[in-house]
Amino acid sequence: MSKTYSGDKIVIKGKETGSLYPTNREETFKEILVEGVEEQFELQGGIFANNITLKGYGLIKGPVFARKDAEISPEGGVITMQSGITALNSLAIKETGKSGLKRRLSYSIDNLKTIIRGDILTEKKLILNDTIVIGSINAPDIKLTNCIVFGVIKNSRQLTIENCTIGIYVTNRLNLIGRNGFFIAGGKSIERPVYVINNEQEKPKIRFIPLCRLSGYGCAMGKELDGEETEEQVGLCCSLWVTGNCPYEEEVSLQQVDFAQLEIGGRKDWYLGIQGRTMTLSKIDEINKNFNRILHGIFAFDHLTNEDKEAERDKWEQVSSTEKKIYDIATR
Repeated sequence: MSKTYSGDKIVIKGKETGSLYPTNREETFKEILVEGVEEQFELQGGIFANNITLKGYGLIKGPVFARKDAEISPEGGVITMQSGITALNSLAIKETGKSGLKRRLSYSIDNLKTIIRGDILTEKKLILNDTIVIGSINAPDIKLTNCIVFGVIKNSRQLTIENCTIGIYVTNRLNLIGRNGFFIAGGKSIERPVYVINNEQEKPKIRFIPLCRLSGYGCAMGKELDGEETEEQVGLCCSLWVTGNCPYEEEVSLQQVDFAQLEIGGRKDWYLGIQGRTMTLSKIDEINKNFNRILHGIFAFDHLTNEDKEAERDKWEQVSSTEKKIYDIATR
């Protein structure tokens, strides 16, 4: 590892077996820049600093904690954080500079630029681009673009998602741009969700992934076992993630009417529902159970014994070869 001082910054390059914590009072107020533009960085421990910048590509195994701001600029490869990140002020993962719908993460896993395993916490603003989060998110103001979030998103003011697939959300206001998908019909907002028309996007569309995966309604991903078609539905991927194509776009897109206002405990909130699709509820319930099993396997993977890890991987053998990529990403 090389460690140099440049004004108010401490610049770190290469590999480090320990953690990056201040070693004296002066370092407490400096910014840490971890740079991996020319060579991949790798930290076996975590980072604690006033401000933190990650640039290039590399791996951080320990927790990342910024007392103020954190900025991530992927370049030349993927940045992976295996223990979550906290920034008390704000956190931003910059855009990668790519343009065009078919070059975004929601259209292909190959466009992934950041992997965060563990939770994300900020006290002000969070901006993520081209990121997979295997954990939950908590921030007052959130903007997600081309992201996949497997955990819960909790937000007190405004949540904006553009070309994303997420799980459960709890927010005051939900803005939807482009094509978005939901794993679970369990999200709620205080205000009615808003469909935002972006000049670069077509009309906003929503997928409820369990509905997409039903035979006769959506794509065939996960139905091929040993080269033969079967009605059994396995896996949780959206075909856009790995193939960049969805031939069932219109058939499976939900509408604004699929958000229903319900009164629970004397309070009215807006919930994502499938009221107009009751004929499929029993089948969707079975797929939801399968989703829950797979999600449990992903989140529990690090805590399993080596023997149980192999057993979990054996279960993944049932999914199509293209889908295995998402499991590898989630547990690498």
